[in-house]
Amino acid sequence: MKKLFLKKIFILSLLSVFVFAAQAQKSNWCGTVNFDQEAIKKDSSILEKRAKLEKFTKEYSSRKKNTEEDVLIIPVVFHVVHDYGEENISKEKILLAIDILNKDYRKLNTDVYQAIPEFKNIVADIKVEFRLAKIDPEGNCTDGITRTQSLETYDAGNSVKYAVPGWDNTKYLNIWTVKSIESGAAAWSHYPGISAALDGVVSIYRYIGSGHTLTHEIGHYLNLMHPWGNSNDPGLESNCDIDDEVDDTPLTIGVVNSSCNLDQVSCGSLDNVQNYMDYSSCDVMFTEGQKTRMRAALNSSVSGRNNLWKQSNLEATGTNDSYASPICSPIADFYVDNKSVCEGSSVQFFDNSYNSSVDAWAWSFPNGEPETSNEQNPVVKYNTPGLHTVSLKAFNSSGNNTISKNNIINVIDTLMGYATPYFEDMESSDFPESSTDYTKNWKIEKQGKLSWELHSTSNNNSIRVVNYSNSSETKSILISPNINLTNFENPKNITFKLAYAKRSNSSDDDLKIYVSDDCGITWKIRFLKRGSQLVTNDGTLVSSEFIPQDDEWSEEKCSLSSFEESNHIMIKFVCTSRKGNCLYIDDIKIGEEANRVNTVNPIKKIKLNIRPNPFKNDAVIDYYLTHNSKTQIIITDIIGNVIGKFYKEETTGKHSLNLTSIAPNINSGIYFIKLRVNNAQTTRKIIKIK
Repeated sequence: MKKLFLKKIFILSLLSVFVFAAQAQKSNWCGTVNFDQEAIKKDSSILEKRAKLEKFTKEYSSRKKNTEEDVLIIPVVFHVVHDYGEENISKEKILLAIDILNKDYRKLNTDVYQAIPEFKNIVADIKVEFRLAKIDPEGNCTDGITRTQSLETYDAGNSVKYAVPGWDNTKYLNIWTVKSIESGAAAWSHYPGISAALDGVVSIYRYIGSGHTLTHEIGHYLNLMHPWGNSNDPGLESNCDIDDEVDDTPLTIGVVNSSCNLDQVSCGSLDNVQNYMDYSSCDVMFTEGQKTRMRAALNSSVSGRNNLWKQSNLEATGTNDSYASPICSPIADFYVDNKSVCEGSSVQFFDNSYNSSVDAWAWSFPNGEPETSNEQNPVVKYNTPGLHTVSLKAFNSSGNNTISKNNIINVIDTLMGYATPYFEDMESSDFPESSTDYTKNWKIEKQGKLSWELHSTSNNNSIRVVNYSNSSETKSILISPNINLTNFENPKNITFKLAYAKRSNSSDDDLKIYVSDDCGITWKIRFLKRGSQLVTNDGTLVSSEFIPQDDEWSEEKCSLSSFEESNHIMIKFVCTSRKGNCLYIDDIKIGEEANRVNTVNPIKKIKLNIRPNPFKNDAVIDYYLTHNSKTQIIITDIIGNVIGKFYKEETTGKHSLNLTSIAPNINSGIYFIKLRVNNAQTTRKIIKIK
C-alpha cells in the first residue's frame, strides 16, 4: 500500500488536484480534465462541493462498509445527437455498450484473467449494474434512448448538453453520443459536483459498443482520477508527486501512446498499467481501492449520486427488478438523402422512427405521386416545382406519433433561377438568401461549429471559412441556386477570386468545386487545390486570423467543358478544414466575362511594404513593379483627407521612397497609403506614434 500524497493537508488544498494546470496534451483521448477545468473557471462553487465529497469519501473509507456487497443499480439514458449519418447509432450498439459496462463493473469481462499476478488479488467487482431507463421524467414509456438531429453533433462541447438537455441527473446517468468532439478527445465526463445541466458523459459514437471508453469515463463520473492524478499528461516525471487518492493504485507517471508494458516501473514500484483509468491498450481491471472511492461517491449527496440507486428512484425510472416493461409507442422520424431535385424526379424517403417497433406507416406527400403511402420507405415523384412538406405517422399496438417537416423537398424548375452571364459579388442583401425569391438562394451546409460566412470590410464583401475553428476533416459546403444556361452558348468557365494563407507549415486545407446538371443528385469535381496550392499571399505563415489585403487575392478558373450540352447547372464549393487559416471566395462569374478573364489578377503584381510600421520619425515605402508603369501614391488620414501625393512613370523593378518626402508634416495617428499602378491598386494601413 502506497503512501498517500497530501493526506495531512487542509481539505481545500487537496482540491488543488482538481484544478491542476494541464500542460500540452500528449494523449488527449479523454477530455475530462480540460472540460472540468473550464467548468470550474466559470463556477467556483464546484470546488466547495468537491471538498464536501472528499471529506465524505475519507469518512466512508474509514468505516466498516457492510453494504459494499449490495449491487447498486444505475438508470441510464443515451441521448443520440446526430445528423442522419452513421453517428445515429443503432439500439443494438447501445445494448452492447450496456453489456460491456456491466461486465467491466462486475469483474465479468472475458479478459480479466489477464490481470498480472501482482494485482490479481485486488481486482475488484464494483457491484454496480447499469440499466437503460424504461420510464422517462414525464412518466412515459421509453427504451432509454433519445434521438435528436442537431449540428451540435459536430465538434461537440458542453453546449451539446444545452441543445439536447439531459434528464434529471439525480435520477439518471446521462450519456450523449456525437459525431466528433471539439478538443479531439474520444469522450469526456465530469466529476461529481458539476452543475446539473453538465452532469454526465459525452462520447464519440465510434466508441459505443466497443472497448472500455465508457468504462473509463463513468469512472470519472464516479469520482476516479487517472492513476497519475488529475491531469491529461501521462509520462511526466512530476506525476510521481501526484496522487489519485486511492490506496492500492501505485504512484505512476501513466501510460503514453496506448502502450502495454506490463513491467513498467516509473515511480519506484510496478505500475498498474492494466487499470481502466490509465491510457494503456490492455486495460482489464479496477482495484478494491477504486471500488471504495466510487461507492463513496454513490453514497454521497453531491450531485445526487446517492439517489440514483434508491428503490424509489428505480421504481420511478422503471429499472427495478419487478418492473414489467410495456410496449412503448413509437416516436416518428424520417430522413431523405436528396432534398433538392429537378421537376419530374423521384425521391426516396426513409423511416427513422424510434422508441419502439413500428407496425404501420402513414405518409403524406402533398403534390407528390403518390400523395400518400403505407410503405416503410416509399419512393415519390414530384412534377410540381416549389417547396414541399412531408408528414409521417408511425403506429404500433400501443399508439402512434406524427412528425411533419415543412418545405423539406425543393423541386427545381430548371428554367428558373439565375440566367447567364452570371456574376455574384456578394454585395447584395439577397446573398446568400433572397428575401423574395427562394429559387435564388445559395445554401450553406455545416458539418462543424463554423461553415461559410459572409465577411465584410469597409469596401468589400466576400464569403469565407475559418478553418482553424473546425476540427480536422470538417467540410464546409456552399451550394449555388440553379443557374439557367438556355440563353447562353458554351459557357466555358467558372471564375472566382480566392484568398488564403497557411497558418503553419502543416496547414493542409483544401478547396474542391463540383458541378451538377441534375439539380444536385450527382456531382462532378471540376477543381481541386490543397495546402500550398491554395496560398495567395507571398507565402508568409499567418498564425492569427488571415484577412487578405488587395494584393493577396488570385483569380481562379474552373472548366465547364463537360457541361456544354447542359441547359442548367448548380455549383458546390467544398472546403475541408485541416486546422489551417481562413479561406475566402469572391466575385463568382459564369459566362462571357469568365471566358475572357486573365487568370493572373493584376493586383497580384503589386508588392507594397511599409517599414517600420508603426513608425516614429519616418518610414520607407517599398514597392515592386513587374513592368514599366504609371505609379501614383496617395496618403490619407482616417477620415479620407489627402495629406500627400506622389505621381511618376517608373520602370520595372524595386522602388523606395521616404514617407515624409510625400507628407512632410504628418502627425501621430492612423493613415492609409494607396498605391495605384495603371488600373490596379492596393492599400496599407500605417501608424505614426509619438
